[in-house]
Amino acid sequence: MRSFLLTLGFLSIIPSPKLREGDLEKLSRSMFLFPLVGALLGSLLVLFFLLCRSWLFGLFLDSMLVMLLVIFTRALHLDGLADTFDATLGSKDKAEALRIMGDSGIGAFGVISLIFVILLKVVLLNSLSFELKPAALVLAPVFGRWAMVFGAAFFPPAKEKGLGYLFARHTGPGQFLIASVPTFAIALLCLRWYSVIVILSSLSFVAVLAYSLMRKVGGVSGDTLGALSELSEVWVLFAMFLISGGRVG
Repeated sequence: MRSFLLTLGFLSIIPSPKLREGDLEKLSRSMFLFPLVGALLGSLLVLFFLLCRSWLFGLFLDSMLVMLLVIFTRALHLDGLADTFDATLGSKDKAEALRIMGDSGIGAFGVISLIFVILLKVVLLNSLSFELKPAALVLAPVFGRWAMVFGAAFFPPAKEKGLGYLFARHTGPGQFLIASVPTFAIALLCLRWYSVIVILSSLSFVAVLAYSLMRKVGGVSGDTLGALSELSEVWVLFAMFLISGGRVG
């Protein structure tokens, strides 16, 4: 239970127990719990959607839902997304990419990536029908956090320090398989046989994206794991957009 509470506090604004000696190690060994935290965050989004759908409408409601997820997660993964785009598009080699990721500032590529990802989430969410939207609100954060487990499980750390290093060091294929069980079960519950489309397309997308980032940066870091999460959320919404028939609402 403590491992879950630590993971919940790390991935969200929900208060968690104060860190004790050895808790960082415990947290780094608990990545298989990430999709469950995503399911909890998604459930909170669905609750907000159901409570507000009678007096908030259209793009405004969808924008509020996307912003709510940003608030729930303290923009943690968006920060990683911006740093990753600055590093991968603004560097000439791996050493420079790591240096840029370590910089606390944000560059043009990072700003553009944030704008595009947030806009895509709002537009894709708005394109979904009332029947599909609750499933999308749950599955996007679930698969986003599942993608981080994949990255840490199958790729080496880019540097030998930081939480990204700890996650990659203590996460392997076994943890990824454990994390996949609730992820796929939730997808099946939400979409039935359509879940196969989301699962297989997400797995392919995450594998290609993680490999591309690894080639550019030399491995995974906390920032690249955050980028995997954000882009995977967009991909899930896009897959559900295709399932719905590709019609913008």
